[in-house]
Amino acid sequence: MSRRAEPISPRRRNCERFLQSVVAPKEFPAVAPEASEANYYRTSNGTEVDLVLTLPGGKPWAIEIKRSSAPKVARGFHSACADLKPSKRFVVYPGEERFSLDDEIDAISVTAFAEALQSAQ
Repeated sequence: MSRRAEPISPRRRNCERFLQSVVAPKEFPAVAPEASEANYYRTSNGTEVDLVLTLPGGKPWAIEIKRSSAPKVARGFHSACADLKPSKRFVVYPGEERFSLDDEIDAISVTAFAEALQSAQ
């Protein structure tokens, strides 16, 4: 009996895109301090940040949404952060642990990120 490769379902393929475009802009700002502003950042050369939350007082946070349990950020995220100069940089991923990806970026769970937003001043 031969096996054929099954196509990746559109649901699975679009999971990360769904998190980036629907969940993050609607749900994260809902737990952010009042008067926070949510935006997407993208330049014509492909530099992007999935979610830029500007907290009261003008402090932006750069948030990248990843589906992988071993998240990595692309060069475009670093370039965008150089433009935006965010006070915090996060990669929200489906894991439970919080850990540093480098000196400025933390990988963080959805729950821990929501808690960080709620306690932000």
